[in-house]
Amino acid sequence: MALPSITASPPSFAVVIEQVAHHVTEGERRRELLAGVSAAIGAGESVALLGPSGSGKSTLLNLVAGIDLPDAGVVYVAGQAITALAERERTLLRRHRIGIVFQAFNLVPTLTVAENIGLALELNTWPRAAAAARVDELLAAVGLVEARARFPGELSGGEQQRVAVARAVAHRPAVVLADEPTGNLDGATGAQVLDLLFGLCGAGGGACLIVTHSAEVAARADRRLHLVDGRLCEEER
Repeated sequence: MALPSITASPPSFAVVIEQVAHHVTEGERRRELLAGVSAAIGAGESVALLGPSGSGKSTLLNLVAGIDLPDAGVVYVAGQAITALAERERTLLRRHRIGIVFQAFNLVPTLTVAENIGLALELNTWPRAAAAARVDELLAAVGLVEARARFPGELSGGEQQRVAVARAVAHRPAVVLADEPTGNLDGATGAQVLDLLFGLCGAGGGACLIVTHSAEVAARADRRLHLVDGRLCEEER
């Protein structure tokens, strides 16, 4: 996939990462995590990001989300240079255009299943009737209609992650970022969650970037990128 120039708008790509560099400080030592990495993810495409522990996979995910900023380079999300935005603008872009699935679920414990799924819709000021219909649609898609009034603490790990996936895609984001989404699940439950993640992302036309250690998870993606020694390389299929 050809990478567009930094000077051109990349509307045909959900994510463009261009010459991104980032370091961390460990004691008195500076370690380069990302050494000018570049990649592009098309709309509706799923990409797995693999690499050793500590290689910077989660850091790169945070840079795409606009949670952190790189030392150098540009990250585009849905045609917008997120790295050029102020913190408040990055927060709004993340709210409107990005969905995130966390390994630890990160559901709001005081909200019901339906309320957790509807949270992104509320933050995006969806009309009440449209939001209620979307929540009902997603509850059916993830098989949790009967659990709509339960709280996260009353659910199994697999059920919590299904809620987390539904919440991430509820507002039909341009990009869904998933950090080890099956890491806390057994094999069968993890496979079910992946089915939902890929199916719901595809149905909404969103791109999906998944950080994983699992070859089985990576094999489900359209493409696989490996992050090693600060460099990204694409695995040949």
